[in-house]
Amino acid sequence: MFPLPSVPRRTWTAVGALLLLAALTALVALPRTDRDASARQHGAPTEITDDGGIPWPGEGQAAVTLEGSGQVLTHGAQRPVPIASLTKVMTAYVVLTGHPLRPGEEGPRIEVDPQAAHEAGVGGESTVVVTPGDRRTERELLHLLLLPSANNIARLLARWDAGSEEAFVRKMQRAARDLGMRDTTYTGRQRHRAHDHLHGRRPAESRPRGDAAPRPAGHRGDP
Repeated sequence: MFPLPSVPRRTWTAVGALLLLAALTALVALPRTDRDASARQHGAPTEITDDGGIPWPGEGQAAVTLEGSGQVLTHGAQRPVPIASLTKVMTAYVVLTGHPLRPGEEGPRIEVDPQAAHEAGVGGESTVVVTPGDRRTERELLHLLLLPSANNIARLLARWDAGSEEAFVRKMQRAARDLGMRDTTYTGRQRHRAHDHLHGRRPAESRPRGDAAPRPAGHRGDP
């Protein structure tokens, strides 16, 4: 048997993120009522039965839902915890709500400010190296936000969209309330419960994605 080639972890991370975005986009290609009817016609299950077959994590908390059922099963103590880079899903959702992109559209060019450039590699965060004065398209910045999970790009988009990071956080709070995410609070340290993220999943999935992701140059921090 030939040994499997060694593939860098970061490559698997990027490939997995792209596959996830593609799968989620396909999931919301039809209106919800059409998807539910299609599932019934094809004999898909209409409720979740936890007979020990769900591979729940060994620790922490989790939640699972079945499309169209309205049913949510949870595992572990459902208590608010820091959500780390899941915050970036809401960041992309809010940006695309205010500045939607059609398939293949790059969107407006956004100037990289000195703060975004200075924050690259600072404080051990996940960031990408950018140059002040560079003009990147909205789509390109969204890729840098979601694939290498660049915190400096998240803050750059927030300032571009709302004028300040504080104003953008308020927009995120309103979006969470509108989506029914009652147990999520966006502050300096975001916290939510696992089941709450399911409320925000569908709208975020329905936003346009890139046809191909550029290779993020100068990525630093978490893979």
